[in-house]
Order: sequence, then C-alpha cells, then structure tokens
Amino acid sequence: MFHARSAKGLTIRELAAASGVTEATISYIENNHGQPTLRVLKKLSAVLDVSLDYLGCYDLLPEESLGQKIKKYRLMSGLTINEFATLIGVSDKSIRSWEKDKRVPFLHIQRLLLHK
Repeated sequence: MFHARSAKGLTIRELAAASGVTEATISYIENNHGQPTLRVLKKLSAVLDVSLDYLGCYDLLPEESLGQKIKKYRLMSGLTINEFATLIGVSDKSIRSWEKDKRVPFLHIQRLLLHK
C-alpha cells in the first residue's frame, strides 16, 4: 500500500482524512502487521484508485482446494462473507464452512462459482 499511497503523493495523514481510516490502521497495514478487513481495503482502494486485489494481494492467494478457490473468488470480487452469501442465496455459515474446506457446496453452486 505504501507504493500506491506514494504514487498518489499522499501522506498517511492525508490518506486517513480522505478515506476515513485511522492513521494507526494505515501504518499497521504498511508495516505488514496484519491483513486489513475488506471494509478498510474498499475505503483505501477508492482513494488510492487501485483495485482491491492489488491492495489485498488477493491474486497471490493459493487455489489448491475448492475452499481456497471460493475464498479467492469472493475476495477478488470485493465481497464480504455476508454479501457473498446473500448474493448466492446461502448462509454465512455455509460460506465459512466451504472456505475452510469443512463442507463442499452442492454441484450447482460449484458450477456457479467456478464459471464466473
């Protein structure tokens, strides 16, 4: 995120003011102390004019299991678990179970997800 912020010529303080994200959170993210929430990334990507997958490095997520593919698709689409569940008509619990590879979605949902 540092590179995107620098390319826009913004200080942490300016980015915080423009995005509504605290300076501490921005510093935390830039120093690789953890993964920000999707809500925070949406705010920052809008101000920095970069994609969510760029800021979240979602293109680097593994795709070895069906659960990993589902999670990557959801994040690359910029959807929270709740938004994704509502979109495809299932519960949040189902999405969490699928992403953790504890359960497998029905075939019609797999087709829907893997062909998007």
